[in-house]
Amino acid sequence: MTDKKLKKQAFTFLLLMGIVSLLADMTYESARSLIGPYLLFLGDSAN
Repeated sequence: MTDKKLKKQAFTFLLLMGIVSLLADMTYESARSLIGPYLLFLGDSAN
């Protein structure tokens, strides 16, 4: 495997892991922002 190809694969891997991390963080933060109104809808407190 050439050095250039190895660098490209490493960069691609890091880029994909960054995208996965971004999507996971967006999902987590969205759920956190919705839990309060959802509990209020159910008649409970978010505290």
